Amino acid sequence: MVGGLSMSIEITSVPDRRGRAPRVRNQIITVAVALCLTVAICASDRLVRSYNFYSQVIDARLASGYLTSRPGLYAAPRVLQVGQK
Repeated sequence: MVGGLSMSIEITSVPDRRGRAPRVRNQIITVAVALCLTVAICASDRLVRSYNFYSQVIDARLASGYLTSRPGLYAAPRVLQVGQK
């Protein structure tokens, strides 16, 4: 109290936006994690499917005799002569 007078001060301020930023950041992090998990699940599914497919191909080739299933293409042997580089 100054000189017997009482003064009241009304405080008005801008709305607090600090509460909004963490929510937006949490939503961005949640979306990023969900996207990473989706990509990881799709990639692992693709890896498992391709592994199973190619393992069946290899098993079929081994069962039929892998040495007999490949045709051999050979070139004529080189003839070496004296003084040839």
